[in-house]
Amino acid sequence: MSQSKKNTKQKIFDAAIKTFAEKGFWKTKVSDIVAEAGVAQGTFYLYFNSKDDCLYELLEYLHKGTLHQINQLIENKQSTIFDICASFIKRIYQYKMLSKVFLFEALSSGEKFKNLYFRFKKNIRDMLSKVLSEETNNYNETTVSIISGFLKELIEYYILFLNEDLDTILKHLYEGLEKIEGARYEKI
Repeated sequence: MSQSKKNTKQKIFDAAIKTFAEKGFWKTKVSDIVAEAGVAQGTFYLYFNSKDDCLYELLEYLHKGTLHQINQLIENKQSTIFDICASFIKRIYQYKMLSKVFLFEALSSGEKFKNLYFRFKKNIRDMLSKVLSEETNNYNETTVSIISGFLKELIEYYILFLNEDLDTILKHLYEGLEKIEGARYEKI
Protein backbone atom coordinates (compact mmCIF):
# COMPACT_ATOMS: atom_id res chain seq x y z
CA MET A 1 0.00 0.00 0.00
CA SER A 2 1.40 3.40 -0.97
CA GLN A 3 2.17 6.03 1.67
CA SER A 4 -0.72 8.16 0.41
CA LYS A 5 -3.18 5.27 0.84
CA LYS A 6 -1.78 4.52 4.30
CA ASN A 7 -2.27 8.16 5.29
CA THR A 8 -5.85 8.15 3.97
CA LYS A 9 -6.68 4.93 5.80
CA GLN A 10 -5.14 6.36 8.99
CA LYS A 11 -7.28 9.51 8.61
CA ILE A 12 -10.36 7.30 8.35
CA PHE A 13 -9.24 5.25 11.36
CA ASP A 14 -8.68 8.38 13.46
CA ALA A 15 -12.03 9.82 12.40
CA ALA A 16 -13.81 6.53 13.12
CA ILE A 17 -12.30 6.32 16.61
CA LYS A 18 -13.37 9.88 17.38
CA THR A 19 -16.84 9.50 15.90
CA PHE A 20 -17.52 6.11 17.50
CA ALA A 21 -16.42 7.46 20.89
CA GLU A 22 -18.50 10.63 20.62
CA LYS A 23 -21.69 9.27 19.05
CA GLY A 24 -21.46 5.60 19.89
CA PHE A 25 -21.18 2.81 17.38
CA TRP A 26 -24.91 2.48 16.72
CA LYS A 27 -25.54 6.17 16.06
CA THR A 28 -22.47 6.66 13.88
CA LYS A 29 -22.99 6.59 10.13
CA VAL A 30 -20.31 6.16 7.51
CA SER A 31 -21.13 9.71 6.40
CA ASP A 32 -20.16 10.93 9.90
CA ILE A 33 -16.80 9.19 9.68
CA VAL A 34 -15.93 10.50 6.22
CA ALA A 35 -17.03 14.03 7.16
CA GLU A 36 -14.68 13.92 10.15
CA ALA A 37 -11.88 12.46 7.99
CA GLY A 38 -12.43 14.94 5.19
CA VAL A 39 -12.68 12.27 2.50
CA ALA A 40 -15.40 11.24 0.07
CA GLN A 41 -17.78 8.46 1.10
CA GLY A 42 -16.56 6.27 -1.75
CA THR A 43 -13.03 6.50 -0.33
CA PHE A 44 -14.23 4.81 2.85
CA TYR A 45 -15.44 1.84 0.81
CA LEU A 46 -12.02 1.44 -0.82
CA TYR A 47 -10.76 0.30 2.59
CA PHE A 48 -13.81 -1.16 4.36
CA ASN A 49 -17.03 -2.93 3.39
CA SER A 50 -18.98 -1.34 6.24
CA LYS A 51 -18.64 0.55 9.51
CA ASP A 52 -18.69 -2.88 11.22
CA ASP A 53 -15.59 -3.89 9.26
CA CYS A 54 -13.94 -0.59 10.14
CA LEU A 55 -14.64 -1.06 13.86
CA TYR A 56 -13.51 -4.67 13.78
CA GLU A 57 -10.22 -3.73 12.11
CA LEU A 58 -9.67 -0.96 14.65
CA LEU A 59 -10.29 -3.33 17.53
CA GLU A 60 -8.00 -5.97 15.99
CA TYR A 61 -5.32 -3.28 15.72
CA LEU A 62 -5.72 -2.44 19.43
CA HIS A 63 -5.76 -6.13 20.36
CA LYS A 64 -2.71 -7.18 18.35
CA GLY A 65 -0.67 -4.12 19.29
CA THR A 66 -1.40 -4.57 22.98
CA LEU A 67 -0.51 -8.26 22.93
CA HIS A 68 2.69 -7.57 21.00
CA GLN A 69 3.75 -4.91 23.49
CA ILE A 70 3.06 -7.16 26.49
CA ASN A 71 4.74 -10.18 24.88
CA GLN A 72 7.91 -8.13 24.43
CA LEU A 73 7.90 -7.41 28.16
CA ILE A 74 7.28 -11.05 29.01
CA GLU A 75 10.22 -12.12 26.84
CA ASN A 76 12.33 -9.83 29.02
CA LYS A 77 12.38 -12.23 31.95
CA GLN A 78 12.97 -9.31 34.34
CA SER A 79 9.49 -7.82 33.87
CA THR A 80 7.22 -7.97 36.90
CA ILE A 81 3.45 -8.24 37.08
CA PHE A 82 3.43 -4.48 37.69
CA ASP A 83 5.43 -3.89 34.47
CA ILE A 84 2.98 -6.01 32.48
CA CYS A 85 -0.12 -4.39 33.98
CA ALA A 86 1.35 -0.88 33.66
CA SER A 87 2.11 -1.51 29.99
CA PHE A 88 -1.46 -2.71 29.46
CA ILE A 89 -2.92 0.32 31.26
CA LYS A 90 -0.69 2.73 29.30
CA ARG A 91 -1.81 1.19 26.02
CA ILE A 92 -5.48 1.42 26.96
CA TYR A 93 -4.94 4.99 28.17
CA GLN A 94 -3.29 5.85 24.84
CA TYR A 95 -6.31 4.48 22.97
CA LYS A 96 -8.98 5.33 25.54
CA MET A 97 -11.51 6.52 22.98
CA LEU A 98 -11.27 3.23 21.11
CA SER A 99 -11.21 1.31 24.39
CA LYS A 100 -14.49 2.97 25.36
CA VAL A 101 -16.10 1.68 22.18
CA PHE A 102 -14.52 -1.75 22.69
CA LEU A 103 -15.76 -2.15 26.26
CA PHE A 104 -19.18 -0.56 25.96
CA GLU A 105 -20.32 -1.24 22.41
CA ALA A 106 -18.45 -4.19 20.92
CA LEU A 107 -20.27 -6.81 22.96
CA SER A 108 -23.61 -5.72 21.53
CA SER A 109 -22.35 -5.49 17.94
CA GLY A 110 -22.57 -9.16 16.99
CA GLU A 111 -20.82 -12.48 17.48
CA LYS A 112 -17.53 -11.59 15.81
CA PHE A 113 -17.11 -8.61 18.17
CA LYS A 114 -18.05 -10.69 21.19
CA ASN A 115 -15.53 -13.34 20.12
CA LEU A 116 -12.84 -10.69 19.70
CA TYR A 117 -13.60 -9.28 23.16
CA PHE A 118 -13.36 -12.66 24.87
CA ARG A 119 -10.27 -13.65 22.86
CA PHE A 120 -8.61 -10.42 24.00
CA LYS A 121 -9.67 -11.06 27.60
CA LYS A 122 -8.36 -14.64 27.46
CA ASN A 123 -5.02 -13.53 25.98
CA ILE A 124 -4.55 -10.96 28.75
CA ARG A 125 -5.42 -13.57 31.39
CA ASP A 126 -2.97 -16.04 29.82
CA MET A 127 -0.22 -13.43 29.91
CA LEU A 128 -0.98 -12.59 33.54
CA SER A 129 -0.91 -16.31 34.36
CA LYS A 130 2.45 -16.75 32.69
CA VAL A 131 4.06 -13.84 34.52
CA LEU A 132 2.53 -14.74 37.88
CA SER A 133 3.56 -18.39 37.60
CA GLU A 134 7.14 -17.30 36.90
CA GLU A 135 7.11 -14.73 39.73
CA THR A 136 5.88 -16.92 42.53
CA ASN A 137 5.14 -20.49 43.52
CA ASN A 138 1.87 -19.38 45.12
CA TYR A 139 0.24 -18.46 41.80
CA ASN A 140 -3.35 -19.56 41.19
CA GLU A 141 -6.27 -18.77 38.87
CA THR A 142 -8.06 -16.83 41.59
CA THR A 143 -5.21 -14.32 41.67
CA VAL A 144 -5.42 -13.96 37.89
CA SER A 145 -9.17 -13.32 38.17
CA ILE A 146 -8.66 -10.70 40.88
CA ILE A 147 -5.96 -8.87 38.91
CA SER A 148 -7.98 -9.11 35.69
CA GLY A 149 -11.04 -7.67 37.42
CA PHE A 150 -8.92 -4.96 39.03
CA LEU A 151 -7.52 -3.95 35.63
CA LYS A 152 -11.03 -3.76 34.19
CA GLU A 153 -12.09 -1.54 37.12
CA LEU A 154 -9.10 0.76 36.55
CA ILE A 155 -9.99 1.06 32.88
CA GLU A 156 -13.74 1.53 33.25
CA TYR A 157 -13.80 3.75 36.33
CA TYR A 158 -10.52 5.65 36.48
CA ILE A 159 -9.69 5.98 32.78
CA LEU A 160 -13.06 6.11 31.04
CA PHE A 161 -15.38 7.52 33.71
CA LEU A 162 -13.20 9.80 35.86
CA ASN A 163 -10.69 10.49 33.08
CA GLU A 164 -7.86 10.63 35.61
CA ASP A 165 -4.30 11.35 34.52
CA LEU A 166 -2.00 8.43 33.79
CA ASP A 167 0.26 8.97 36.82
CA THR A 168 -2.73 8.78 39.19
CA ILE A 169 -3.98 5.63 37.48
CA LEU A 170 -0.55 4.00 37.71
CA LYS A 171 -0.47 4.90 41.41
CA HIS A 172 -3.83 3.13 41.86
CA LEU A 173 -2.41 0.17 39.94
CA TYR A 174 0.66 -0.05 42.14
CA GLU A 175 -1.35 0.24 45.36
CA GLY A 176 -3.87 -2.35 44.21
CA LEU A 177 -1.27 -4.86 43.07
CA GLU A 178 0.61 -4.36 46.31
CA LYS A 179 -2.54 -5.29 48.26
CA ILE A 180 -3.31 -8.24 45.97
CA GLU A 181 0.26 -9.50 46.10
CA GLY A 182 0.40 -9.09 49.89
CA ALA A 183 -2.94 -10.81 50.36
CA ARG A 184 -1.80 -13.70 48.19
CA TYR A 185 0.70 -14.89 50.80
CA GLU A 186 -1.58 -14.70 53.83
CA LYS A 187 -3.17 -17.91 55.07
CA ILE A 188 -6.93 -18.03 55.24
